Amino acid sequence: MVFFYVGIFPSLLSFFCWNKAIESGGAHIAGMFFNLIPVFTSILAVFFLKEAFTLFHMIGMLLIFSGIYFSTFYKLTFGQKNLKRKSMK
Repeated sequence: MVFFYVGIFPSLLSFFCWNKAIESGGAHIAGMFFNLIPVFTSILAVFFLKEAFTLFHMIGMLLIFSGIYFSTFYKLTFGQKNLKRKSMK
């Protein structure tokens, strides 16, 4: 019975929340936040499982946050010979 509760209800709740996020913000916004799952997993593992927070965690988080930043605030336009970066502000 415990496995049923732990396996089914979090899955249904996360599926419901993910669909609401796609409905309210769109798939392109929800897709960027999907990349934050390893960040939250690492943080929760440090607090609940007493895992060590090491350098590769920090590097991974830095890469994830920089990827979200650049995909949110920069639009790449392709010219015939060069690549231009325009701010989307």
